[in-house]
Amino acid sequence: PGPAHRLDRNTSGIEMFGKTHDALAYLFELLKNHELIGKHYISLVVGDVEEDGVVEAPLRKNFDLHKVVVAKLKDGAKSAKTIYHVMKKYNGYTLLDLTLVTGRTHQIRVHMSYIRHHVVGDTKYGDFKANNEIAKKYKFTNQFLHASEIHFGKLGYPLQYLSSQSFKAEMPDEYKDLLKSLENE
Repeated sequence: PGPAHRLDRNTSGIEMFGKTHDALAYLFELLKNHELIGKHYISLVVGDVEEDGVVEAPLRKNFDLHKVVVAKLKDGAKSAKTIYHVMKKYNGYTLLDLTLVTGRTHQIRVHMSYIRHHVVGDTKYGDFKANNEIAKKYKFTNQFLHASEIHFGKLGYPLQYLSSQSFKAEMPDEYKDLLKSLENE
C-alpha cells in the first residue's frame, strides 16, 4: 500500500492510496493521463474574482528559490492548466471551486498567485499583508485550500469497481468558521 499522490503541506482534504501494487500503478497512470480522473479543490482567494476562468501557464521548479514559477515550455516548464469557478464572493475575498486539469507541484497556489488572487494563508506564494489581516482579525492562520472531491470515469482492472464513483471530503470546521465570519460582515 502507498499514496498515489500527495497534498501540499497545509492543504486539507482527500488523498488516494493504492492497497496493492497493481492498484497503485493504475492510480499513477490515471493521474498522469488526467482523462479518467477529476480532482476538485475549494479555495478562498484574495480579491474579487469577477467571473469563471482558466489559467494555462506552464510551471517549472526553481531550485534556487525553492519555489515553482511560471515559465516558458522552451525553458523546461511543463504545461499546467487550472479551471476555476466562482462559488461565492465575500468582502474582498472569493470562494472558488478549482479543477486541476494537470497536477503539477503547487499548481493551484502558483496559478492563483499568477492571476493576483492569492490563496488565503499561503505563506510561500500568498499575499502576506492579507494573510496577516486574516490572522489578526479572524485568528485564521492556515492555508485555505481543500481537496474537496475526486471522481472517476470508466476504469479497468483492478479498479473497475470505482467506475463513475465520486468521493467528497467536507471542509474543516476552521474553514467553515472563517466563511461564516466573512459572511456576517
